Amino acid sequence: MQVGRELEAKFLIAACKRPKRVLRRVIQELSWAGYLIRPKGAVQVQDRYLDTKNWSLHRAGWTYRLRDADGSITLTLKQLGGGRGALFERREIEQAAHAKEASHPHPGPVAVQLDELLGSHRGKFNELFVLDNHRTRYLLTHPAYPGEAIELCFDRVRIEAEYTLQFSELEFELQLGRDEFLIDLLGILREQPGLIAARLGKFQRGLFAAACTPQQRGRKKSIPNADSRWLDVGRRLLAIQLELLKAFEPFAFEAIHPESIHDLRVVTRRIRAALDIFSPVLPKTSLSKDVRNLSRVLGRVRDIDVHLDRLGGYQKKLSTDGCQALSVYRRHLQRKRWGAHRQLIDYLESSNYAKLLADYKALLDGNRDPSGPHQSLQVRDAGRAFVKPQLKKVLQDGAAITEDSPPEALHRLRIEIKRLRYQIEHLGAPGRSLKRAGSSLTKLQQTLGSYQDAWLARDRLDSYRHKRDLRRAESKAFKKLARLENNKAERWRRRFGKDWQAFVTNSKRLKKVLR
Repeated sequence: MQVGRELEAKFLIAACKRPKRVLRRVIQELSWAGYLIRPKGAVQVQDRYLDTKNWSLHRAGWTYRLRDADGSITLTLKQLGGGRGALFERREIEQAAHAKEASHPHPGPVAVQLDELLGSHRGKFNELFVLDNHRTRYLLTHPAYPGEAIELCFDRVRIEAEYTLQFSELEFELQLGRDEFLIDLLGILREQPGLIAARLGKFQRGLFAAACTPQQRGRKKSIPNADSRWLDVGRRLLAIQLELLKAFEPFAFEAIHPESIHDLRVVTRRIRAALDIFSPVLPKTSLSKDVRNLSRVLGRVRDIDVHLDRLGGYQKKLSTDGCQALSVYRRHLQRKRWGAHRQLIDYLESSNYAKLLADYKALLDGNRDPSGPHQSLQVRDAGRAFVKPQLKKVLQDGAAITEDSPPEALHRLRIEIKRLRYQIEHLGAPGRSLKRAGSSLTKLQQTLGSYQDAWLARDRLDSYRHKRDLRRAESKAFKKLARLENNKAERWRRRFGKDWQAFVTNSKRLKKVLR
């Protein structure tokens, strides 16, 4: 049984790196720095995370797990908390148990704490997700810290849920001694290539994998009243997006799963669209430019993720030589992704990102109402004032698309379509016409997105083929794949014509609503 404070440092191993090779390098660096490292063996760990039906423990700031470590069963309550600079400090309560005791554990510190948090009539716990972990342990000591010890755990984790997450992580937990012992170790670890200072614990990553984080469970939409001030609607919307920005940022920072990058990128798009449509009633700010810079850094990672996801479908179309060349290409893309991910990490740790958050907070300051002519504008008039011009621009740009229009023109149209769709959403739900127009815009956006993905994939494959010294069979394989992507792009482009006509029809009804 154990009740106490947990202090540990966590570092993810970058996805493009070989985990065992990174571990050997870290151990070597620590040995050179005078640390004595003693192996403690390996153990297979399975953690089942639990909570009540209404998430009582999560709302109280705790996690609850049933751990089976090679047959040794323990129950653990641990305080929630993220990390900064890889360092995590949390309260931890643990006791031995049997597998069926999770809902009603026998007397002990965990049972006492559960009673304090939930009461003695707490009922049954639901399983959130299961985490499998192959853990290899080491004991670290140092002559400068006699009698003190740190446990190093090399974790290879897999979570099978809505998403599948696989990652490798190094955990350094202070077992005995002063905090300085662990803090001094951080200086060495932060210099190691291929390590990412963790922002999240395994529990938060598991919630993401199970698609049941508070953000993913959804939020009840607030539909504005026709008499509401457009300024108040804008501030409320921007406040929600700031909350989501902060919530999704650590997941994107770690970038274990492609959806984490996508989630934060969608938030930045919505912020930019909101700043655009609400700009006449908001104080002047450079925030839009800063958010665009963040979106671009995210976009570099996201574009590679999208292309990596397509590689699985290529293998069935290639010979053995082609599949071998594709494996080399995958490693090439993974190295490029790590470079793009490293740029994202640097940006999120920079003063530019800190300024973005500070400027965002200042923009939402309720004491800074603009004094312009639009500050009293109501929702009922906003459609005519702001949405109607954007609709006109989309119709003009879409009508100008021809068979000879370059892909860049369709990409720009897609951006304008997304902006219009977000603007329509801000008007609430006044009728069927807006709903139909929104559905048409969503379909158009998806079609143009699929077209762009195919076009970019073709471009990447061609570029790789021309810049690399490939054997004839390999070059032939990439040429074949580029041709397949080109055919996909042409099919999506033909589909665009049909979807565009459907939107033009629905836009006539939308114009009447916006009069």
